[in-house]
Amino acid sequence: MILDTINNASFYEGISENIDKALQFLKSTNFETLETGRHEIDGERVFALVFDYETHEEYEDKWEAHRKYFDIQFVAKGIEKIALANILEMTSVTEYVQKDDYQLFKGDGGKFILRENDFIILGPNDVHQPAIHVKNKVGAVRKIVVKAMI
Repeated sequence: MILDTINNASFYEGISENIDKALQFLKSTNFETLETGRHEIDGERVFALVFDYETHEEYEDKWEAHRKYFDIQFVAKGIEKIALANILEMTSVTEYVQKDDYQLFKGDGGKFILRENDFIILGPNDVHQPAIHVKNKVGAVRKIVVKAMI
C-alpha cells in the first residue's frame, strides 16, 4: 500500500509501467468534466472507472482484494475513510471471481482518511473497504479507480 497526494506521484514512478500510466492519467485529467463510467487508458492493461457516490457505514464482510490488477484509488472530490488489512489476517467470504478480479473477505483492519487529491495504491495482499463515512457523516465523493495490470 502506498498512500500520498497526487502532487507527489512522481516519487512512485518506476514501480511498474502500468502504474506510471495510471498516475500520469490521474495527474493530467480534469475530473470535473469526465463522465462516470469506464475510460480506456491502455486497453485491458490500464483503465479508469469514475464513480460518484455517498459514503456508507463500515461493513464487516464487504472487504475486497484483487489478483490481476493494482487498484489506484484517487479522490477527486470529497473525503472518505478506507479500511485496510493484510490478506493473511482476513477470513474469505467468497471464492475468487476471476472474470471480475475480486474476492470478498471479512475482518478488521486499520483505517485511513482519503482527502481530495489523495491516492492509494493497493496490491494483491491489500484487502480493503473504501467509501466509509468520516466521523459518521454521509459525504459525497467523486472517485477515480484506475486498474493497472500487475
